[in-house]
Amino acid sequence: MGTEKGAAEAFQAWALTYDQTVSKELERYAGITHQELLDRLLALAQPQNGDPVLDVGTGTGWAAIRCALAVAGGQIIGVDITPEMLTQAALNAEKVGVRERVHFAPASAMRLPYPDDAFAVVLSALALHHTTVSQSLAEMVRVLQPGGRLAIADMAAPSTWRSAPISWLIGLLLKASGLIRNPRTRAEIAAFRQTYTVPEWRSLLAAQGLGKMQVTAILRPGQRFYPGVVLVSGEKGAV
Repeated sequence: MGTEKGAAEAFQAWALTYDQTVSKELERYAGITHQELLDRLLALAQPQNGDPVLDVGTGTGWAAIRCALAVAGGQIIGVDITPEMLTQAALNAEKVGVRERVHFAPASAMRLPYPDDAFAVVLSALALHHTTVSQSLAEMVRVLQPGGRLAIADMAAPSTWRSAPISWLIGLLLKASGLIRNPRTRAEIAAFRQTYTVPEWRSLLAAQGLGKMQVTAILRPGQRFYPGVVLVSGEKGAV
């Protein structure tokens, strides 16, 4: 899925079952549940009472919803390009009683419709690899207030993916992806282009001028060829 268009097509079909399947996939590849991942993401984001919060690529809304449950006051917005995911997000927020506290809106991670310095916390869970990550990061930092906190959970590439044989194989899969009819499979293959190792994530954050950076990979022991999860965070410096 490297492009958002391909991701939207894939998630349109996946929206109804996403919450039931995402945790199984995370446990398979990274040995962590979706709930545990969100716990760690919010610990990095550190939302405070009254903070305006933006959840980028909100999907079924759980990162934004968890923020609403954790803090009092403050505007909480979740954006996504897939209407079906936003519908599920609104239903989830209704189920746990925070629908009035969270606003869900259609928007691209790479073209956020908000002014500079608008949010104290900007976060994202398992979405950015379906976008051009460098562009999405630049937009997230742009709308982050000076001193604000950025926190991201995303798929992580093992270092073996940068070896010549594996890089060749991934390139072959990318070339063949157009022949695959299943939208989700096409999207996952395309996302290989935007899945980064820990050192690469550090470079991406540094390129945005972020300070207090943390980058942590979550991989099953001995895992060398399957993707895992990376948790990254940073703080926007004062102007």
